[in-house]
Amino acid sequence: PRLTLSEARDRVRALGSGQDADFNHYYRTSAGDCSHGNCAAWEMVGWQISDGPSYSGAARQPLSSDIASARCAAPAAIGVIDTGINPDHDILKGARLTLLPRGDGAGSGAVHGTAVVSLLIGREESRVPGLVPGAEVVAVDVFRADQGEECANVVDLVEGLDLLAGRALRVYALSLAGPENAVLARMLDRLTDPAGLDAVVVAAAGNGGPTAGVAWPAGHPRVLAVTAVDRRGRVYGAAQRGDHLALAAPG
Repeated sequence: PRLTLSEARDRVRALGSGQDADFNHYYRTSAGDCSHGNCAAWEMVGWQISDGPSYSGAARQPLSSDIASARCAAPAAIGVIDTGINPDHDILKGARLTLLPRGDGAGSGAVHGTAVVSLLIGREESRVPGLVPGAEVVAVDVFRADQGEECANVVDLVEGLDLLAGRALRVYALSLAGPENAVLARMLDRLTDPAGLDAVVVAAAGNGGPTAGVAWPAGHPRVLAVTAVDRRGRVYGAAQRGDHLALAAPG
C-alpha cells in the first residue's frame, strides 16, 4: 500500500520473470478523449476537453500531471457564497482559494461548499478536475447550524455578498435557494447594476419540486437561474421550474 504504481512496477520487474511487466494502460481513439469522473458532464455541455492525464490499472491512478489545458481561462475571480470549504482537501491542493471570515466567526460544515468549489477549481490531475482549475475563487461561508440543519439567514447572506462586493468581484456563484426577500433584492440590484459593479450572479433554481414557486436569489430578474439535468438530459425531478430559468447543466 505504501508504494506508488511506478515503485510497484519496478519491484515486479526485479523478479526473475518480471522483466517485461508493465501497467495495464488504457488506449483511446484520439488524444483529446476524456478520462476522469466529470467526462459525461463536460461532454453534455460541450466543454472543451484537451489532453488529460493518462491512467493505468483498476485504481485509475494518474501517471502524469502534464496537462495542456485548452479550457476557459476564467480571467475574473469567482465569488462563492456557500457552506464552509476544506482548503486542505486533496482535490483543492494548490488551488487559488481565499476564504473570507464573517464578522461573528460563525460557520458551518465543509461538505457542500467543498464540492461546489471543486467543480470550479478542482486539481487538473485529480479524478474530478474542475472546469476552470486555474481560476481564483474567493469564498464566504454564510451558513450556520440551526436545529440540526445548515441554513443561511438574510443578514448573513447579504453580509457575505457585501464582503465579496468590497473586493470588486464581478462573478458570483450561489448554490442556495429560499423565499423572495426585499433586503436581498436590494443587494442583488446593487451587485448587478450596469452603472455599478455590473456583476454576473449565478444561482440555483432550488430543490422544492416542480410545483413550488420561484426560489430566490435565482428569481431576481438580473440573476442567471440554473437548473439541473441528469445524464440523459432530463430535468432533475426535485428542481423548481419557471420561465426565469436561464440554463441547465448536469447536476
